[in-house]
Amino acid sequence: MARRQLIGLGQPTGDQEFSNAPAGREPIYGEVVLDATDRNSAGDGSAAAGQDGGGQELAETSYSERLRAQAYRCGEVTMKHLVRSEYLGESEAQSILQSFNYYINDLPDRSSILDILAFLVWIKLESKDEKAIREIRNLTRVMTSALNGKISHCGFTHLTEMPIELYQGHARVFEICSTLMCPIIQSHEKDFITVASINPITAAASGLLISKQMEKDNGIRPFVFVTTTSSNAWTWLCEKHFGS
Repeated sequence: MARRQLIGLGQPTGDQEFSNAPAGREPIYGEVVLDATDRNSAGDGSAAAGQDGGGQELAETSYSERLRAQAYRCGEVTMKHLVRSEYLGESEAQSILQSFNYYINDLPDRSSILDILAFLVWIKLESKDEKAIREIRNLTRVMTSALNGKISHCGFTHLTEMPIELYQGHARVFEICSTLMCPIIQSHEKDFITVASINPITAAASGLLISKQMEKDNGIRPFVFVTTTSSNAWTWLCEKHFGS
């Protein structure tokens, strides 16, 4: 069976894979390309609705696919930073990124997507033991030091409450969080939210997508805070919030 191709993703080769991000981007968020619109990838959603009445379904499917592409994009930026930090060689990073692409494509629709840092450790160590946990902790530090901007680390995120009302009131926000495995660990009405991950790149991307979506839903764009956490806390949170 032929593998489906993620929206907007080709198969770059050589130096193109890890080229510099366009200038003028914001720190942390800047290198992550986002798309939180309702337009269908094949064209305008309203046109599709006029043809078969299924415009909403197409738009939802399109958004799900864009989130999958977003997960890949976060992986791509992460690999670039790991190459710059000399944690990985470029050829090894490209091989891992290709495997990550296959992994995403083989998942059922609307699945939670394992962060590429955890994916990388699983490939290298083929285990989830204490050695793997230490390696993810090291990778989180490497990624945090590679970014411009302040990223906090919280080891007790598993003690936070699940924002049930926010998830229930914003279905697309829940889809963002569950797909990218970035739980919201703190929120205050429509004013601010805090998202957590083992990977600050993924957390930053999720936070920006969430803020755009909540601005669209409420007319108010919340402040977004990004934090990293330990592998154990992240796994526990994702199981509690998303069952994944």
